[in-house]
Amino acid sequence: MTRVTMTLLPLLLGSPLADIAAAQDVANDPKDAKTAPPAKVALAERVEFSFGGGVKEPSLCLFGPGVNTVASVEPQGLRFNVPAGRKNPGNEGLESRLRLSGDFEITLDYELLALPDPGPKYVVGAFLQIAVDSPNDLNIRLGRANRATGSRFHAEMVTAGTNGKTNYKGFASPLADLKETKGRLRLVRTGEMLSCQVQEGGGEFREIATKDIGRADVVAVQAVCITSWQPVAVDIRFSRLEVRASTISNKSGPLQDKIADNARRKEIQFPEGIAKNPMLQFVRPEAEAMAAVQPGGLRFNVPADRPYAGDVGIESRYRLHGDFVITLDYELLDLPNPPPKLGAGAVLQIVLDSPDDRKARMDRLRRPNEDIFGANYIIGDNFRGLVVARGNEKETKGQLRMVRTDKLLTYQVQEGSVPFYEIARYDLGREDVIAVQALCATGWQHVPVDIRFPRLDLRSDKISGIAIAENVPLPVSDPPPTPTPDRPAMGGHTSLLIMIGLILAFTLLAMIGLSIYLWRGARRNRVKASEPAEAPQPVGFPCPDCRKKLTVKPGLVGKMVKCPRCGKAILVTESAEGGA
Repeated sequence: MTRVTMTLLPLLLGSPLADIAAAQDVANDPKDAKTAPPAKVALAERVEFSFGGGVKEPSLCLFGPGVNTVASVEPQGLRFNVPAGRKNPGNEGLESRLRLSGDFEITLDYELLALPDPGPKYVVGAFLQIAVDSPNDLNIRLGRANRATGSRFHAEMVTAGTNGKTNYKGFASPLADLKETKGRLRLVRTGEMLSCQVQEGGGEFREIATKDIGRADVVAVQAVCITSWQPVAVDIRFSRLEVRASTISNKSGPLQDKIADNARRKEIQFPEGIAKNPMLQFVRPEAEAMAAVQPGGLRFNVPADRPYAGDVGIESRYRLHGDFVITLDYELLDLPNPPPKLGAGAVLQIVLDSPDDRKARMDRLRRPNEDIFGANYIIGDNFRGLVVARGNEKETKGQLRMVRTDKLLTYQVQEGSVPFYEIARYDLGREDVIAVQALCATGWQHVPVDIRFPRLDLRSDKISGIAIAENVPLPVSDPPPTPTPDRPAMGGHTSLLIMIGLILAFTLLAMIGLSIYLWRGARRNRVKASEPAEAPQPVGFPCPDCRKKLTVKPGLVGKMVKCPRCGKAILVTESAEGGA
């Protein structure tokens, strides 16, 4: 699933497309399209998403820069009203994380409420896109778009290049009816061949192109409002997405309701109480005294004068295996004003059964200057900030959600009438989740918070229990939460490398000092070895008359010397050598 992440990065970050002009300059004559609708394939499984009632399925998520400000749910469907002149004019859309194996048929219903006319240089419009689990990160796009060359249907192939750039190659671009604003886009794979089909108005489906894409699984299906990174206004509504395939997997998604095994889902309704649930326990001993079960959920009224300033809350000790969807409902009843520097609010945190004590964390916090959503992953006690997204300060209720598919974890948030949208992705690994925590964060300051958790919903490939009696409560991390992107917290690997570097530096200095000491000692030995034998010592003795101490050269032994004080002549004898 890392391939999907790489392919979607341009969608999420809105980076410019250098090669898109050449890729989209394909214009096919409409008469070349096959007007007869191809026969439907016999497919065993089917999932239909109708967006008029909202986007509630865990496998569906909005994506794109600022998508929470442009997307809205209407009775007719999911609408993307993108204004002109945006600073980050990236593509916006909706993604399903279902995995499709074998043959498939995918149909998207769209309505063009407003497109630029005349169209801009590159295509803008409604597109159906699939991501294929292939080494070259293959994506196929089929859309109804406007551009400078007219109103067209457009099909293109998107792959990851060896130079790190994304390659766009258009393979069909027949003219469309400018007067028709409603239609359908359909991708059908039979064997290894993909058929690109379009329908507008009340007409029949017609095939505009075919492409050999192989038999690899489809790992993502997207309904995309494409602007080609141009700051133009578009207004598009998607009403329905139908997915049919030989096999549809990822049971942690909307197919969960079709599974009879209740062990794959644990929905904890906190208003029903927690005393009878052996898989729940409080995080921090003092948390129980702050908690109260109410009709609206489990309420934590955290006072400012408590001795411990870290997170408090409750945790579930169910073990989640494989893919999962974890959703926490929260309600911010009262937050400190002014809030602490690091923020105060609700937290969803998961603990993995990993040697490096890995966790994933997402927050809904109030900070001094803004309300934010934060996404982190934690190794030991080291926070690694992934992203900070702006929250709506007028909204007090919402949901935090984590979805893992293979190794890829997506962080999703929801508040008000806006459906779930994605704020970050991270390769989390496949270790089991051994605890899910609903926490009250105070920014590690002594400030009061009042938060209520109505519900915690756990869905996974497999859920088993961990007896709390055999496991001590898992500690919460105490470093500051949610580092901002321009000041990321130091990671565990960085700290380890610094420690190793210091040890190596001290070792090197010690070795250098020892080498210098040994070199100097060897040098002294060499000097001593090269020096001549010790010279005879001077002769010292007192004058017999005046007792003045005399010192003469050893060569004067046996000769007469004169005392400098009394002037008497004195014979220097060998017995006088070394005299005092």
